[in-house]
Amino acid sequence: MLKNVLSLLLSRFYSKKDAAEIAALALPNPSDGIAISITEGANTYIAPADGYINFITARNGGVNVYGQCLQTNSYPSTNRQAKAFVPISKGKKIIFEIGGETISATFYKLVGGGYQLLRNLFCKEVAYA
Repeated sequence: MLKNVLSLLLSRFYSKKDAAEIAALALPNPSDGIAISITEGANTYIAPADGYINFITARNGGVNVYGQCLQTNSYPSTNRQAKAFVPISKGKKIIFEIGGETISATFYKLVGGGYQLLRNLFCKEVAYA
């Protein structure tokens, strides 16, 4: 019953197009990837925006990620790639160590747009009142 009431209420204030925008807010934008330079040993990176960092190594590599983020590591079995996909907030510092050959380390900014979307929803609410 509650689900039906919420569905009815929400259907009055936003369209299917708005629903698609809301669903995409947490997705990374692959066209806006920023390559991260990597040196031997521990590396640091400060996120320019909310987003994700994606690490990929060649076979038999490893990734260790820590700092002001979700701490994770990836040391796969023999002859496999190490991959890590780490969410990070704007301005937070991430520290990472990569063993083996790195294929890529890329920061992806979130699609975002929540402020504009909420503003549009509230304008529609006023129009219905």
